[in-house]
Amino acid sequence: MLATGTLTTDISVLVPVGSMIIANAMNSCAQSVERFRADVTAHVGYIEAGLALGAVPAVAAAPYFQSAVYASLLPRLDMLKSLGLVWIPGVMAGMMVSGASPVYAGIYQFVIVAMILAASGITGLVATLLMRTRAFSAAAQLTIRPGIKKPDGPVKP
Repeated sequence: MLATGTLTTDISVLVPVGSMIIANAMNSCAQSVERFRADVTAHVGYIEAGLALGAVPAVAAAPYFQSAVYASLLPRLDMLKSLGLVWIPGVMAGMMVSGASPVYAGIYQFVIVAMILAASGITGLVATLLMRTRAFSAAAQLTIRPGIKKPDGPVKP
């Protein structure tokens, strides 16, 4: 938005828009990583069977990867459903009270929602990709196990 000139570089503009985008991206990251971990721990047998049959880790975990990324986007997609009826008029009110054109306020809010969706999708995808690389060892062995918790401090004898 800065490159196209839609937003100015004023702090009063960057802070609210940036905080909305960052907050949604952080939520998307947490949701995608948690969903991927939960799906992998619930399907350890299927993943290990695929690995034993010669599948590469990316293929063995593909259904759970896709599910995690999609699950991280669900709240943002639900937000798009109510965009015209509920969400935009509430957000537009502040702009219109300050004297902005209703058409300009609507376009501006739609662009912000599109940025939120794009940032959330990219964040969910990258976070799950990074989690997938950590879920398998260099020898293509699954390292995530259900019920195994690493000790928080030093192990007592």
